[in-house]
This record gives sequence, structure tokens and C-alpha cells, in this order.
Amino acid sequence: MPTQVLTAQEDIAYTDLLFDVCRQFGIRYYSASAKEKAFVEEVTRVTWAKQQETATGIKQNIRPAFSA
Repeated sequence: MPTQVLTAQEDIAYTDLLFDVCRQFGIRYYSASAKEKAFVEEVTRVTWAKQQETATGIKQNIRPAFSA
């Protein structure tokens, strides 16, 4: 989940995005392995940040996916 505090509407949108990513990769989140969950959560995090950057026009400091 993003580190910023989300409104209820943003929280729902983020959760919808998470499950969209799960469907895209054929992963059932609640029965996924820890590795699969980490993967879809990271893809969702980066996708959300890029969407927010586009929506707000405010440059986001997006850490590359799967970096330490």
C-alpha cells in the first residue's frame, strides 16, 4: 500500500487496481504465495504512483520496481 494516507475513495481505487493486476497475471491474491503477493503489490505500487503522477501533474519520486 502507498505510504501516503489515502481517502476512502482512493483506497477503493487502489484495491481495485491491485485486483486488476492480479487478474492480469492470473494470480488469486488470497491464495497466492508470498512471492506472488510481493510481485503484484510491487506492480500495483509502481502503477499507482505513475497514475497519480499523470492525474495530478506532480512529479512522483517513484522507486524502481524490485529495487533494494
